[in-house]
Amino acid sequence: MIEKTRKHLARIARQMLARGLTDGTSGNISLLDKSSQLVAVTPSGMPYTEMTAGQIPVLKITGEVVWGECPPTSEYRMHLAALAAREGISAVIHTHSRFAIALACIHQALPSITVDMAAYCGKEAPVIPYQTPGSDALASAVTDTIRRGNRAMLLANHGALFAAPEPDLLIDGAEALELAAMAYIRGSIVGVPQPLLEGDVNDLLDLVYGQKRAV
Repeated sequence: MIEKTRKHLARIARQMLARGLTDGTSGNISLLDKSSQLVAVTPSGMPYTEMTAGQIPVLKITGEVVWGECPPTSEYRMHLAALAAREGISAVIHTHSRFAIALACIHQALPSITVDMAAYCGKEAPVIPYQTPGSDALASAVTDTIRRGNRAMLLANHGALFAAPEPDLLIDGAEALELAAMAYIRGSIVGVPQPLLEGDVNDLLDLVYGQKRAV
């Protein structure tokens, strides 16, 4: 039910803030309700500590607002595009976490250098060239990146995005990406961070996704 999905989104949003994956009202989340094919998204400019399920907007996958007390995040186009990009995606998180955004600002792609990043995100998080936040151009770039097989990506000069088949993977996946970004930046001070081999990445992906690894 969509009401359950809205409550779930509110919990995840508070976790995103509590675990340092964003600050203030930045960042946003979307969840696809599989039974109704409606999408719950974080509202625009709403403090996550104050947000209630009833304030969470609900949209059709085509973008029309179905209900909600507040307007949707200005980046709803990016979320809807990510959810529609490939079969099996039902949850998307966009963060402004400190180390991931640092790499995004120098346009540095992040290879999987930690086991957690590999398990959740796959081989790498490529950088999407800068597009205006909330624009159709950014939504299109996210679609193309997901269709090339990427679960995670860095948005140049902006932040990070992670797409998953289930809502409960969002926080762990976004945190794995952030910790790998931290390891990459700190490791680069003393040497060259070494990515995991493709076969090892695939084995780690199986631990999290199992038969859903193609998603």
